[in-house]
Amino acid sequence: MENDLISIIVPVYNVENYIKDCINSIVRQSYKNIEIILIDDGSTDNSGKICDYYGGKDKRIKVIHKKNEGVSVARNMGIEESKGKYITFVDSDDFIDESYVENLYAQCIYKNVDLSICGINDIFGEREIIKTSVEYSKILDSKEAMKELLNEKYYNSVIWAKMYKKNLFNNVKFNKNMKIAEDLDVLYRIIDKCNFINIDTSKKLYYYRIRENSASTVNYNDDWNKEIKICENILNFTKNKYPDILDFAIKRYVRINITCIINIIKNNLNKKEELLILQKNIKKYKKSYLKNSDVNFKNKFKYLVVIQNYLLLKIIYKGYKIKKSTIVS
Repeated sequence: MENDLISIIVPVYNVENYIKDCINSIVRQSYKNIEIILIDDGSTDNSGKICDYYGGKDKRIKVIHKKNEGVSVARNMGIEESKGKYITFVDSDDFIDESYVENLYAQCIYKNVDLSICGINDIFGEREIIKTSVEYSKILDSKEAMKELLNEKYYNSVIWAKMYKKNLFNNVKFNKNMKIAEDLDVLYRIIDKCNFINIDTSKKLYYYRIRENSASTVNYNDDWNKEIKICENILNFTKNKYPDILDFAIKRYVRINITCIINIIKNNLNKKEELLILQKNIKKYKKSYLKNSDVNFKNKFKYLVVIQNYLLLKIIYKGYKIKKSTIVS
């Protein structure tokens, strides 16, 4: 195997309870020719000190301390500082299998691809595995990979659990103004630049830690509208460049709008005007969405409820809460 330098970029912010697990999993990699870039994004706990401790022990580790500007700025800085031919990202509250780098790098070299993707284990608490990614193994061109990105079945729209040729990030940066879906915004543009992508999710090499205060568990707010805008941009992009997979872009766009509607309803938020806008966003795609064989019956039914009368969802979820509380008591 070739012995290219691999850059591992880790944004760090207030994760003193998890950062040791993360760094230990990286320094123990079976592939040794790595540089580890820890970007302390203005942590107010002991995260920065822990990074410095490890930096003093392992010459492969570079620690950067900066003011708090968010994960996107930290990742952009990591990319700029990196010297590897390939780069990969690890979130500081997650950890990786010791063969993570070796496996993803081997995929890139032996299969001659620009981007390699591995499987994910979702964990909760003390490494309790609660979910694993669907097993799938295939080499895809950029259009096929774009379709699967939008279909959300075989791999997720996250920047981690993947290895990239660094030059894919030329003229591609994370948007510092985004707190939700900043990965998706970058990933679809990266995929479009690839010749080939290898997906092998049979090997679960990345461990994603589910935390209650993660962005995906936050109630609907203006940041969600930014994800809707990204999905709209992708929809227009796909319409122009990959028109034969437009239905999948519509599916992704409809999904995020419905997710927002359900979030508002479940949490009883006073956002009637926003509900009407979200409902309007997806009504025009009724024909395409309902004809899409990759959309299951449950989601089609949910769509019909939403566009006809989203208030029915209030009744459904109110009934669900009553039933759940009855069972618990």
